[in-house]
Amino acid sequence: MKIMKRLLVLGIAGFALTSCEGSNNTIEKYEFSLIYNDNECKVNSSHINGIYSEGTLISLSIEQNEDYVYTGIYEDDTLVTSDLNYFFILNEDTSLTIKCEKVIHNYDFKINIVGEGSVSGSSSGSYIEGSTISLNATPSEGYHFDGYYENETLLSNDEVYTFNISKNTEITAKFTLNLPKYSFSITSSEGGVVSGTTSGSYDEGTKIELSATPLSGYRFDGYYDSNDILVSSSKTYSFVLKSNTSLIAKFIEIGETDFPNDTELVYTITPGSNGVTKTAYDVVPIKEYYASFDTSLTGEELRDEIRRVTKVKKYYGYSSTSDCLSYIDESLSNPGKLLGIYDGKSINYPWDGGSTWNKEHIWPQSRFEGLSNHSTIKGDMHNLRASTPSVNSSRGNKPYNEKTDSTYYYPNLNNNVDFRGDVARMLFYMYAQYEDLKLVENPSGGLEMGKLSVLIEWNKLDPVDDFEIQRNMKVSQYQGNRNAFIDFPYLVDQLF
Repeated sequence: MKIMKRLLVLGIAGFALTSCEGSNNTIEKYEFSLIYNDNECKVNSSHINGIYSEGTLISLSIEQNEDYVYTGIYEDDTLVTSDLNYFFILNEDTSLTIKCEKVIHNYDFKINIVGEGSVSGSSSGSYIEGSTISLNATPSEGYHFDGYYENETLLSNDEVYTFNISKNTEITAKFTLNLPKYSFSITSSEGGVVSGTTSGSYDEGTKIELSATPLSGYRFDGYYDSNDILVSSSKTYSFVLKSNTSLIAKFIEIGETDFPNDTELVYTITPGSNGVTKTAYDVVPIKEYYASFDTSLTGEELRDEIRRVTKVKKYYGYSSTSDCLSYIDESLSNPGKLLGIYDGKSINYPWDGGSTWNKEHIWPQSRFEGLSNHSTIKGDMHNLRASTPSVNSSRGNKPYNEKTDSTYYYPNLNNNVDFRGDVARMLFYMYAQYEDLKLVENPSGGLEMGKLSVLIEWNKLDPVDDFEIQRNMKVSQYQGNRNAFIDFPYLVDQLF
């Protein structure tokens, strides 16, 4: 037997080498071959398939694969050894086969259900590796099948799903309540286009995203609902669909200047008496004041143009403005009193050093302190409003935004009076008047104020009222300049 012969050779090898020393016998050559599948077991062999001299020591080492079990080394289907390490001396042609058998695993399968529905086919349990798992999802009435998921990863959104199990597997079949569908339509007037979500039918909760782009010579006016009520003045607008919704994006041609009508001054508190400072200028008719004003410009060119036309002619020292505001901020609804900003309170007008009322900078002092002309700007009365001391203190120097964010300030403390547009137009004035000031979306300090998108919206949601018109005229009597955004509020859309 070949195996016995090879063991005999191992036993007498030392004697043969000693007794034959100096012999002229020719050394024989023998063929060695090794057969195995390297996908099943890893084999380290001292020699590869080939022809070697008689007496060559050949060693083998086998490493098992977790998916296969090593059964042994065979010669002509006869087991030579089941050891993982084996060596022998080649003394005849030898062909060895290393055999490994695949391990058949059992894997656990589990099916979960989320929502209202059922899954037929393979049930939860233990399955032999390679077994076919078949699933068939059926949603309950009012629900639809959302998909089969594994660890929140979608495997398939087909109701019928089949696979061969190769590991422990847990699958969740998700069923979702059918949502109501609502219609959405978007149209636009002449002068622009709208991209984003198109008109159609959508599930409740769908996010609608729109972006308006005016054509040359036009400006975007806003998104309006079917009742012609402004929904948003921001060019980019998104919302969650909760009902049938129809919107129109309006674009307005930038043409000839649309001058407002001149109005009569209304007041009972008289400049030049009772401690109120006498005025320095007469009110100039609007068309005369803006005779050289080019309202067709946009962006920075428009900002420069506004600064040129509405430049302050006369600044007052900050302390002197108190006796001017006594006239400027007179309430129209309660003559003889001042209208307090933010809370809308009626205030006794005589200046008493700040005990009864003080002066609120709409663009805070701390946010223009870095300018070389800070002390001059401090007295610009287009930026000052009479306020009660407690309200002034609570505002601090916060920028403006909706009341949902505590890091900002919401200007309407009294629901009966809307100050949002007033505040926005005063900030636009400051931005246009002083070129180093910045209106941004997320102000971080320094010379920045905002929140810009909200201010643009407030300009439309709270239109110019009679108090603003009167105040604009009265400030011009002291400083000789007007706030162009009160006279032409639509310029905001051309500026930004």
